[in-house]
Parts: sequence; C-alpha cells; structure tokens
Amino acid sequence: MFQLKDAFCHSSNFFDLSSDKKSKYIYPTLENKGGFGYVPAEHEHFNHDKPVDIKEAFDISPGVDQSRWPSEEDVPGFHRSMKSLIDQMTTLAHRLYYLVGIGLDLPDPNHLSRASFKGDGMLFRILNYPKVDHLSMLKPGQVRCTGHTDYGFLTILYQDDCGGLEVMNREGEYVEAIPLKGTALVNVGDFLSMCTGEKLKSTMHQVLISEENFGRRRQSIVMFCDPDGDFALEPLCGNLEGLQPLTFNQWRNKRYAQTYR
Repeated sequence: MFQLKDAFCHSSNFFDLSSDKKSKYIYPTLENKGGFGYVPAEHEHFNHDKPVDIKEAFDISPGVDQSRWPSEEDVPGFHRSMKSLIDQMTTLAHRLYYLVGIGLDLPDPNHLSRASFKGDGMLFRILNYPKVDHLSMLKPGQVRCTGHTDYGFLTILYQDDCGGLEVMNREGEYVEAIPLKGTALVNVGDFLSMCTGEKLKSTMHQVLISEENFGRRRQSIVMFCDPDGDFALEPLCGNLEGLQPLTFNQWRNKRYAQTYR
C-alpha cells in the first residue's frame, strides 16, 4: 500500500499550503462542479437546515481542463503520486463492478464497466477536515460533513485513523465506520440504487467531530465510481416505477444544484 501512504502524505502537503497558494488551484468558477481543482472549506452544503460542512477538497476528474495540478514547486511529487493511485483505484472500481454484476445475476457481469467505459463520470477527490480544538469553534449543529448519499454507482473510500465517519444501516441508525488500516470502505450510490430498485440501497453517511478527536485533522481519499454522463437510468433488476427517465449527467447536475446553491 505504498501508493496509498504516499498519496496521503502529498494530500497533507497540499492542504498545509497557505490559503493564497491553494487559491491558485481553485475551480475557475465554483459553479463549475465536478471538475478539476481546489474546493475551499465551508463551501459544500448537503443539509441546508444545518451550518456548512467543515472540509476542503481537491478534485481530479478526467476529460476536463487539467491545467491546475499543483506545481512541483508548491507540492513536489503530487501529480505523480495521485495519478498512480487513481490508476490503481480505477482498476479496483472495475473489479467491483464485475462482482456487483455477478451478485445481481446480470447477463453480462461487465455491464457496469461498459456503462463507465469513457470514464467521464469518475471523480477522484482528496479531502481535508481541518482540526477543531474545542466546541466554541463550531456553530450550533455544525459537523465535518452532514448526512448525505453519493450520486453514482459506487464510492471507494480510504480514511486515516482519526475516525468520525458514520454510515446508516437498514434500521435507519448511524453506526461508526471504524478505520481499519489498509482497507477500503465501499458505499452504494444513488444511481445504482435506482437502477436496482433499491435492492442495493445508497448509503447515507456523515462525518462527526468527537471530543477525543479535538486538535486532530481528518483526511480521506475517495474515488466516486460513476457511469458515463450519457448513461441513462435503466432497470438492472426490479423496475423503475415512479422514476423519471434521466441520464447520469442530469441526475448529478440536480444533486450539484442542491449541494452548492
């Protein structure tokens, strides 16, 4: 897992840059969602009944302008490290797609891979949750990341040992996703849930701040394994009763509008 350890190191080096340096790599406009570049802290908002999330991110998406890689002067080795891990996680994504295809008894177990052939729906993201030293730094009800589901097929997540991530079980209760060194957590996203008639249900999750983690940052590395933008909602099992026909791009843009309004 050298690539993973190396990527966490370079992620930390990027987020440790000054705000002025990080701002050089911000999205050209923060309305350009799902693109390539830096997303500042307190910008994303999954639950508008609560304060904004306490996190910052750097997004890397294929098929878009990639001119905002952090320079070798600012973060030596960042490009090489992230590209290596992206290649590995993409391979893992297609292995998971195949296993899901077998589990759903699809005529073609590679169907989800074919739906993601162009790769323009994939999004790699590094996340930094800045340290919180005491409760007085928080607004009432503010957490690191409010409860939400992801948009696409699957999400692969690596997290450090800080903790705080919780996932909702089928009984509607949040349970702690305890960090296990060297392991990946896999969540189901909305689009796969819809395509399977919720046989595979999208995973509600959140990131909290506990007193034992005061004074510690939290980092995670995520691959959103999503279909190509023009992939249309289709019944993989069950039916689509009550759902409007739409492509993944249409669904993702709807979710972006809710998150960034």
